[in-house]
Amino acid sequence: MSTCRVHAEIRIDRKPIKSKDWPECDVMKTSVTRAWATRQFRAYLKEFNECDIGLDKVVSVHWEAHYGEEQGFHMSLGHIGGVNGKVIHKTGIFDL
Repeated sequence: MSTCRVHAEIRIDRKPIKSKDWPECDVMKTSVTRAWATRQFRAYLKEFNECDIGLDKVVSVHWEAHYGEEQGFHMSLGHIGGVNGKVIHKTGIFDL
């Protein structure tokens, strides 16, 4: 089984508030880590959209997977950003 190291970080106005690491994730099952990041993003985006004090709070998720020697030492990245309950942009693995 080939593995990679995955790191996901949730940010509000560029400040990290929550992160999670998967030190040895099967490269064929990274969708679980992307799903976790997407769920967190949507939950925070909804939460800040529903409260008055949260207006114009930028919610973002940064996701990265580091592959080892077997996979050629490369990295996959993804980013989702949104504000006021709307997804503004998606890049990398989230732009599928």
